[in-house]
Amino acid sequence: MVTAGVSHGLGLAVGALSRPGDSVVVECPTYFLVTPIFRDHHLRVVPMRTDEQGLVVEELEAWLRADPSNRPRFVYTIPIHNNPRGTTLPAARRRRLLALAAEFDFLVLADEVYQLLSFPEDAGQQAPAAAQRLQERLDAGAAAAGGCGSGPAGTSSPEPLPLPLRCYEDLGEAGERVASSVVNGGGSSSGGGGGGAGGSRVLSFGSFSKMLAPALRLGWIESTNAALLGRLKEDGVISSGGCIAQMSAGLAHSALELGLQDAHLDSVVAPGLARRCAALCAALRRHLPECQLLQPRGGYFVWLEFPPQVSAKALLAQAETRHGVRFTPGPACGGGGEHCARLSFAFYTEQELEEGARRLGQALRDYLEQQEGAP
Repeated sequence: MVTAGVSHGLGLAVGALSRPGDSVVVECPTYFLVTPIFRDHHLRVVPMRTDEQGLVVEELEAWLRADPSNRPRFVYTIPIHNNPRGTTLPAARRRRLLALAAEFDFLVLADEVYQLLSFPEDAGQQAPAAAQRLQERLDAGAAAAGGCGSGPAGTSSPEPLPLPLRCYEDLGEAGERVASSVVNGGGSSSGGGGGGAGGSRVLSFGSFSKMLAPALRLGWIESTNAALLGRLKEDGVISSGGCIAQMSAGLAHSALELGLQDAHLDSVVAPGLARRCAALCAALRRHLPECQLLQPRGGYFVWLEFPPQVSAKALLAQAETRHGVRFTPGPACGGGGEHCARLSFAFYTEQELEEGARRLGQALRDYLEQQEGAP
């Protein structure tokens, strides 16, 4: 289903599939502009911890089992090349998350805008076997044949990146059935209608803005649950106006048909992002050796951890005023660490990223010297 970008798609899904007062579990930290979308629809936002592998599903499960009232309508996740942390949720956690969705009848909003923005060395590992693994999964009715399994023994190659989240959902023999509760608008205690027995509980959100042209403001919602998509298509604006962003959709359609999208993504976007990410990470290690980072394998962002005594907000004020460099402090990302920062490498040249890291390093040294000299 075509949308005017991921934000529009999320607003559409939340509006159609929830009621005021429902709750949504959101990764902490998360995309800093997503929580207003949920709050605009009067949802209660429940933050859930993340680590170096993404959403800590074990803590989500403990929360679900701790109290019968802990029954979210949605879990919102950025499962690959996460914004802001750059992490990727491994296969085991994906399967467990979707098993919990089936057990506790909630929907998973998978913001997979970075799924196709893996860096070339990783995309090359993922692509050749992806279609075969997915077909094996469909033929066998298993959860998913691919994912983040270990490489061959004795090799140091990175683990293959996982397939989209929906590929890890075990629908069993009822996988092709759509729950009548969804069709009729019933289902969960929240009244929104869950995936139902056998129906997929995953809505995946993608965007051409990240991989073709930002000004298109064009995205999509994808699901194997036709009833869920049917609910979204009943939206008044969609019913009245038809396809959202007709011109942008037409441009993207032509780019796909002519092979221009694939060529642009493979030869320009992904390699460019990979070079910029490598340049920024190398510069950060040079100019801020006292900081910690996890180098991502795709996407737009690096999550930087300053020494624990640093306030990212206070550092930002000094860095911007005295050194002409900015970043997004961790607390702005849905409650991220006080000593953390999100850095984007998507927009800048490699030379600009080097200079930005140098300025940030100088700003950090000035900040630490002031802290040491303070009474």
